[in-house]
Amino acid sequence: MPFINVKMLEGRSEEQKRELVQAMTDAMVNICGAKSECTTVVIDEVSRDHWETGGALISDQGSPRKEIMANSDADLLAADHDFMQTFGRGDAKAIAARYTSDGQLLPAHSDLVTGRQVIQDFWQAAIDTGIKTVQLDTLEVEGYGGTAIEVGKYKLGGEEEQVLDEGKYIVIWKRENGQWRMHRDIWNTSMAASV
Repeated sequence: MPFINVKMLEGRSEEQKRELVQAMTDAMVNICGAKSECTTVVIDEVSRDHWETGGALISDQGSPRKEIMANSDADLLAADHDFMQTFGRGDAKAIAARYTSDGQLLPAHSDLVTGRQVIQDFWQAAIDTGIKTVQLDTLEVEGYGGTAIEVGKYKLGGEEEQVLDEGKYIVIWKRENGQWRMHRDIWNTSMAASV
């Protein structure tokens, strides 16, 4: 009766934990010949202020990149990846579904854009102007329970890999119905204004 105890930093999604438990059970069956129904996997999640590496608490360590991975914000990185793919398909409705029910965009030179339908209309108008791709590069993520703040850089592409805009962004994420969704989304260009 194999007993596997996994200790890891807290913050992984339920789906990630399910996949981990299944992969570990499958490994015991395939490698060791154990019976699936007899294999037990226990996950102990440890907070960042209770995990020490190299003489310092994880909560006191690291660069923003380390913060992203150590804090297991892989969910947010995956959500960014999905956003980029959805934008590439030109699906404004699916883009809007990635925001909270009372989500807001705070674009430059514009009023607040509030609510999924208005967000959908905003992104459809952006797609209609010829924006074909969005590239997001996460620089930093800080988590606060059911809220996270992401800082990054973006690049908007048009036909034939033409760069239409590039700049920086901040997204405030919230957990809604068990999923990370964008709650506040603000960005501004780093390109010089045309004269």
